[in-house]
Amino acid sequence: MEKVIFQDIDSIESNIDDSEDADKIIKFFISHFIKRPGQHLLELGSTGTGKTNFLFWLIDMFREHAPREAIVWFDIGKAQYNPYTGESGNEILTLLYYFGAARIITLTGCDMKINSEMEYDIEYIHVDRPELIWKYCKPDRINIVSFDPFIQSDVIHASVLAQVFDRLLWLANRGWLWRPMAIIYDEFHNVCPSQGHGIYEDRKAASIQKKTNNQFKKTLQKLRSTGIRLVATTHQWTQLYRSVRLSFEWLVPRRRTFFSGDAPDLARFNPRWKRMQTRQAYIVLPEGDHLGPFRCLYYKIPDNLGSIEYDGIYTDPLTTPGESAAASA
Repeated sequence: MEKVIFQDIDSIESNIDDSEDADKIIKFFISHFIKRPGQHLLELGSTGTGKTNFLFWLIDMFREHAPREAIVWFDIGKAQYNPYTGESGNEILTLLYYFGAARIITLTGCDMKINSEMEYDIEYIHVDRPELIWKYCKPDRINIVSFDPFIQSDVIHASVLAQVFDRLLWLANRGWLWRPMAIIYDEFHNVCPSQGHGIYEDRKAASIQKKTNNQFKKTLQKLRSTGIRLVATTHQWTQLYRSVRLSFEWLVPRRRTFFSGDAPDLARFNPRWKRMQTRQAYIVLPEGDHLGPFRCLYYKIPDNLGSIEYDGIYTDPLTTPGESAAASA
């Protein structure tokens, strides 16, 4: 297939939605990424550049072109309902609105209450330990894993996520969970931050964070051969731990993305990423070429979706089997 590479953004941005080039880009992306599990993708861009909207579009692509792939969305409690303005905008409510049936997996003692006049098809599952989530993740529903809103400590958060993904790799290597699988994690820089962006305020915290980062680096590299992919977002390239960010084969720069010297072939295009339109995106291929720009579908957040209340606090990442891993607030 002919690739649309290194296009001049100024020549097509006015009619990009209707261009034949954009259609070629999307078809190429579907055949080379969507239909080929096990490839990791990182989307980059500052707040308000449409990163979450792109994730919604990916779910649509997976469901249409890779229907056997289980989709696992990690809930970070983003854009919670504002009672003063009446705005909804919670990611989970938008997921439920557009994609229907969902399975919400959280910890025993932690609960998610949805206040809405709309009827949502939700199956709730509680697990005693975080690493037990994977056996429930199937392609029949969108799987929503909700840990972050219940964790107050950054140190516990880092430890829990490393444990959960270590277990994922262990199960995948034994064929004991559903595959293929796409794991979607927004704002992944909160999981594997570079130094200066995470929990490095004392030696103990720094040690835990570095251990977590290195565990994720090894896990991501090994997951490729198992049919499991991670789709993540970050605000900027340098906010992610270096070895982790270099583990992503596919990149999607959005407006105001800035690449550093460890990605020189992309850094020379920083002026291009800076001046693209808000809803535009480029796709960087594993070999380093980039396609674009293009625009994916826009998922408007309807009014009055409702609100979500989180009840419970995660207390101990080292809980023994059979004990509750959470305490009611």
